[in-house]
Amino acid sequence: MYQHEPPTEESPKEYKIKHARIYILLLIGQVLFPNKSGNTIHSKWTQFVVDLEDCGKLSWGFTVLANLYREMCKSVDIKVTEMSGCVLLLQAWAFTRMPIISLVAPLQAPYPYARRWCIKKLDYQNNPRHHLQGYRFRIDHMLQDQFIWRPYLGLAPQRHEDSLIWSSTTYIICFHIVEMHQADRVKLQFGHLQGIPEEPQCLVEHHKMTTIKARQKAYTTLYSDEQNCWLHRELFMLDGD
Repeated sequence: MYQHEPPTEESPKEYKIKHARIYILLLIGQVLFPNKSGNTIHSKWTQFVVDLEDCGKLSWGFTVLANLYREMCKSVDIKVTEMSGCVLLLQAWAFTRMPIISLVAPLQAPYPYARRWCIKKLDYQNNPRHHLQGYRFRIDHMLQDQFIWRPYLGLAPQRHEDSLIWSSTTYIICFHIVEMHQADRVKLQFGHLQGIPEEPQCLVEHHKMTTIKARQKAYTTLYSDEQNCWLHRELFMLDGD
């Protein structure tokens, strides 16, 4: 772990930038894309903190989802006992939409959103709390009105101004990982009526791709059709009722 003193207002600009790079790299490798070891960061992420201005322009949200979706696909194997990826996002998603399994926070914590479940004096009285069978029972017996489809409507408008893009049914990509963001199967989440959804797209061949295999090809040429779909994702946004 980096042990140098944090920068102050009097610190040189270069010193501040150096610490910013370290902090962002830790955030990427330990929070957004953690591996199962919990204490290492893949060198592939270092290229994104060279230019901090460009770093802020990347679509980190969909990239995190692609990686998380792949890890969730792996975890359904009965032999798998661990899972990496941004499980903090998955947990916050579940707590926000399914109050029947959520901890009750005494106050609505400010940004970051998930901090409301990381403070003291949480109410565990009606929560299964580390009891797997209890969680399964509550989810299996959940009623229609116990799921909150649009929990962010009360937030300031600028925080969900890109919600139209969120509704795109498109490929999402993280290096060699390609997954499908199937917003058309959860239209209620975007304020639309849900009809009978089409069959889910199972990307069996895409799941066979590994980092080693991907290195044999340039990422710019790998899955060109999927990349083109992503680049034109505004064409695949939900519309209608």
